[in-house]
Amino acid sequence: MRNFCELKEHVSNQCKQTKNLEKRFEEMITRMDNLERNMNELKEMKNTIRELREACTSFNSRIDQAEERISEVEDQLNEIKRETKIREKSEKRNEQSLQEMWDYVKRPNLRLIDIPECDKENESKLENTLQDIIQENFPHLARQANTQLQEIQRTPQRYSARRATPRHIIVRFNKVEIKERILRAAREKGRKSPQIPQKFKPSSENITNNSMHI
Repeated sequence: MRNFCELKEHVSNQCKQTKNLEKRFEEMITRMDNLERNMNELKEMKNTIRELREACTSFNSRIDQAEERISEVEDQLNEIKRETKIREKSEKRNEQSLQEMWDYVKRPNLRLIDIPECDKENESKLENTLQDIIQENFPHLARQANTQLQEIQRTPQRYSARRATPRHIIVRFNKVEIKERILRAAREKGRKSPQIPQKFKPSSENITNNSMHI
């Protein structure tokens, strides 16, 4: 009887141990499942990290390319600005040179109007006509006008019988001072004798700046 009780107790202990082992085994299986699941998650995370790294590398490469393009565009803009400044300076110089040339051409000029034309008129006859007019009105300037005369001609150069009025005479002096003296003398004469119709009048600027009409 004693042996039976001991055997029963032993069997009971063995059953308990077996249950403990089964429980531990189930726990181990659960842990292994968790580990396997964690490993899969880690693998997925690793793949995601690799994809992110590749995406970052591609993004950085695109950023570098964009920066290079921006740098190229900035260089092009700077070159355009530089060329624009050079062109503006060149245009300004050209305009200034053109203005200087135009001032040189027009400033010493004098325009005479309503001077009758004669047959076979040439530069010599025009010079004599100019001298007669100046001698008649400003005898003290006749000599200076003669020595400072550079060129004289009708404008337009081509004669037209259909023209209602004589062509204008353009006189160019070597210096602008003689033209200014003639104009001042004409204005002074007009102030002194306002009752007499004046033969000398300043021209409108769209014809020639500060020129004289006769």
